Amino acid sequence: MQPLSTDAHVSDTSLLYDSFGRRISYLRLALTDRCNLRCRYCMPEKGIDILPAQQLLCYEEIFKLLRIFKELGITKIRLTGGEPFVRRDAMDFLRRLLKEKIIPGVHLTTNGTHIMPHLEELARLGISGINFSLDTLNAEKFKHITRRRGFEKTRDSIHTARKLGIPVKINMVVMAGVNEDEIEAFARLTEKNPFDVRFIEQMPFNGADEKAAFYSAARIESRLKSAYPGMKTVITSSKVARGFQIPGFAGRIGIIAAYSRTFCGSCNRIRLNPYGGVQTCLYGAPVLNLRDMLRGGSSDDDVTRAIQNTVMGKPVDGFAAEEQRKGRALPSMASIGG
Repeated sequence: MQPLSTDAHVSDTSLLYDSFGRRISYLRLALTDRCNLRCRYCMPEKGIDILPAQQLLCYEEIFKLLRIFKELGITKIRLTGGEPFVRRDAMDFLRRLLKEKIIPGVHLTTNGTHIMPHLEELARLGISGINFSLDTLNAEKFKHITRRRGFEKTRDSIHTARKLGIPVKINMVVMAGVNEDEIEAFARLTEKNPFDVRFIEQMPFNGADEKAAFYSAARIESRLKSAYPGMKTVITSSKVARGFQIPGFAGRIGIIAAYSRTFCGSCNRIRLNPYGGVQTCLYGAPVLNLRDMLRGGSSDDDVTRAIQNTVMGKPVDGFAAEEQRKGRALPSMASIGG
């Protein structure tokens, strides 16, 4: 993929484009890097170094930034963590965000252990969808993977969200020697439920369990096609997941080549970490700190131009982004927001 010329990269200068002509319309916002679980592919057993709470973007700063991102054409936001609901007053923030409709599409990713008390209100307020992280259908294996208990809370939250009419996606990180034997069982969840079940390659982040061998997207697809020969490719709205459906099943399946990185050419997202760092690629490092700009007195125009310039520097793919890290280890997934 070759960069576009500087006078042709943007047809509308109010929108976000990178130098490869990709329009950025999706923001992943991590409310916190704290989490009540310690998933083996995400975080070391003893957790990660946590910065003081005052270094987090406060909610008013987030709202200010979201208004700027809206003017730049961001139409979808996903709130992530860590676990979003371990941050104090997270539901108050969500309530205001959904009522004010700053960004049209508001989505949420959660481990499902703290969300049950809020599901009815989220449904009433019109949450666009919830992604639940769940890597096993077995309570004891859940404890092994997450180093905590909580399977029943996650399971019950998923089914409650479905009953309330909230669009549900279930994200399973596939780990050889750990849970690859459950791929078919997860696919069967889509038989009677309108879930999107997505199988995700494990990524080599800090905390990843080295004992779990890599299980590729190609192997996942081959295994599913062997179990369900009639499985067909379908078109989905996702820019990163290849979509499939088993004939007669109510839901759909997605496969995300998170480590193989075969989807980079259509990437339409950037990330904002809890401390205001903008990350243009999952495999890259934060390249702009918006918290520091806001607290340093920068104007909205200054922030807008900084975001535009940063997005123009988005790497062509995850391999180029990883190369730019110059050998530095990738941080915990909890620090990035997925």
